[in-house]
Amino acid sequence: MDTNVLFEKFTIEEVKEIEKKTRNDIEKKKEELRMLVGERYRDLIDAADTITDMKNSAGKVTDCIANIQTLCTNLKQTFMVKGVAGQSRHSIKRKSEENHMYNIASQIKLLLDMPERIWSALDGNAFLRAAQLYLLSRHVHMSMQQNITQSSTVTSRFPIVTHQWTAIGHFKGLILQGSRNTLQEGCKSDQVTAECLCSILLLENSTPRQVFTEFLMSRTNAVRLALHTSQASMAIKDQLCLVVQLVTSTINQVQAIFTEKGSDSDAMPGGLLASLLSDAEKTSVREILVKTCDQNTLNNLPQTVLDFRPTLRSHATVISANTLQDNTRQWVETMAQNVQSGVEKLLSYINSVKGLAAIRNDIWKLMHNDPKAASWDRVCHMVLKKSLNVWQEFVNPLITDRIKAIVTSHSDSGLALCQQNISRILADVPSKDRHMAFEKNLADYIWHEGAGDLSVKSAWGLTKGSVKTGPLLMKAKAYTPVIQSLCSNFDGKFKQLLEDVSTYLSKNEDDSLKDSDSQLSTEGQHEPFDCYSDNQLFEKFLKDTCQKSIKRLQNHIAQIIETSKEEIESQRKK
Repeated sequence: MDTNVLFEKFTIEEVKEIEKKTRNDIEKKKEELRMLVGERYRDLIDAADTITDMKNSAGKVTDCIANIQTLCTNLKQTFMVKGVAGQSRHSIKRKSEENHMYNIASQIKLLLDMPERIWSALDGNAFLRAAQLYLLSRHVHMSMQQNITQSSTVTSRFPIVTHQWTAIGHFKGLILQGSRNTLQEGCKSDQVTAECLCSILLLENSTPRQVFTEFLMSRTNAVRLALHTSQASMAIKDQLCLVVQLVTSTINQVQAIFTEKGSDSDAMPGGLLASLLSDAEKTSVREILVKTCDQNTLNNLPQTVLDFRPTLRSHATVISANTLQDNTRQWVETMAQNVQSGVEKLLSYINSVKGLAAIRNDIWKLMHNDPKAASWDRVCHMVLKKSLNVWQEFVNPLITDRIKAIVTSHSDSGLALCQQNISRILADVPSKDRHMAFEKNLADYIWHEGAGDLSVKSAWGLTKGSVKTGPLLMKAKAYTPVIQSLCSNFDGKFKQLLEDVSTYLSKNEDDSLKDSDSQLSTEGQHEPFDCYSDNQLFEKFLKDTCQKSIKRLQNHIAQIIETSKEEIESQRKK
């Protein structure tokens, strides 16, 4: 943010707080950088050792190539002298050893290039591809270690293999962590979410039911984190919109990822996760390494590597429809309880009905702009066996209670302020303040001619408006300036409350919502929910609350009058 704009928008104290927060963020980033450098220092040393070993290996490979050229020359001479039948067993054995070394060299090159490929996949959030590359690397390393003779040859001649697998081994944790972090984001597409689940399924050799449970748990943690009051960087309405988005996207993705899309009546097992898992098990090594590995390396890989397919140790058992529906319904019920307690805390920080109206309108726009809004009822029937109105189930009752609390609080504060003013006025009446002169002698106020009794415009004829609101009418009704000020303050307090509540009740308050409403009617779609269904409830509650406050004020004034009468009667008797 520009410095000039910063000082224009915020006070000095707020600017200092922003500066303090920025400095803390800078120190935090510096500490993270130091930790990152410290953690990667050992990898840097290993890489340096690996480069040295690569240099030695490259020298040996060069010598081997020169030796191959010499052998090829000798083979040509032998063929010219003895013909085809003159090939000796020694030559055949030597050729087999050369092919064996080519296989080892290709596998080592594959392992050397693998960290860069996995990092590229992680940077692009392609977690399924990263998992496939990791599993391929593990298979190559294990296949090189299984053959005892080959293992001793590899260990003695190419110690880089062990070091390289050490560098690759930590990627499993990174892939799992990235996949689980992505699962907590409700804005990700079905494809990305399904790929994250599939990568977890392959890396941990789990079952579809286990990853389904983990998916629901990750969304539970995401909702709890969104409702946490420590999210200072987010506005409260953004937090509530994120909660609604997480709930709706979770139900939609349960249907898309774990059930077949073609069934409208029942939730059939399958979905995008089963399709991705089937495709992953059919993907060949050439397809995994396409565009990232040269053809010579692929041609020299042994058949045991080329035949590799990422598979589960046990058969992937399909989730039954009843289990899926029961678990999802239980998740919705748990979320309703968590959201109720969390949203109540967030809404307690909002002290105006206008702020609640903004939250309602933003949630309406979010649900209206959802591309899957048209199929929401069908998805809920497939996944939950019932319809679900997220607004009514999760948010609306809490907002309704908060509106009633705000109306009651403002009404009570207005009444308390009026009572305090009355007590202050009664205490100031006996004083010699000139502003209280008319309060002591009402006749002086009524017959006192003031310059503002009649305006210049109405001097030649009284208008209807001037008679109803002018100073002359106030004198005719014996309303002194102090009483006028008292009533004006009381009216202003309740007028402010009425204007605040009107922002929630008025259909013309939010132009963008009105435009979306007109667009909705032209497209023939259904609204996510009726924003103004509770108008009569709020109008009645506002009316009853104001009537109760006025009644309490009347009783308070009547009590003051009764107390004054008793004091006067007691003084007369004395």
